[in-house]
Amino acid sequence: MPAMICAIDNSKVKVAIEEPYGTKVLQVQSWDLVPANLFTHSVLNVVYETYLVIEHDHGSILNLKPNGIIQKLIEHSLAPKAAHQCVDFSDEIDWPHARLPLRQWLKRIRSFYYGTP
Repeated sequence: MPAMICAIDNSKVKVAIEEPYGTKVLQVQSWDLVPANLFTHSVLNVVYETYLVIEHDHGSILNLKPNGIIQKLIEHSLAPKAAHQCVDFSDEIDWPHARLPLRQWLKRIRSFYYGTP
């Protein structure tokens, strides 16, 4: 059954499920009900989409301080704790000199949430 996380707020998750007669939005209270790959995919989507907005609005992610990036991630429906964790991973990357820094950032996030190398 196709599903997508619409919003993440600490322990509450809104999941949109496509059904033959339309889309249902359910609120899930526990991360245990959401498969790790769906959760990870949703976090990565929010981070990627937020990155694109930051690049468009500010010219570069380097023009924002970590708190600014956290705020943008929260504005795009990521829970504060997850936003802080994602920004911590971005701090590990040498953005001006790294080859494909966005890819490196997303891989680190994926590894953390999904447990892949």
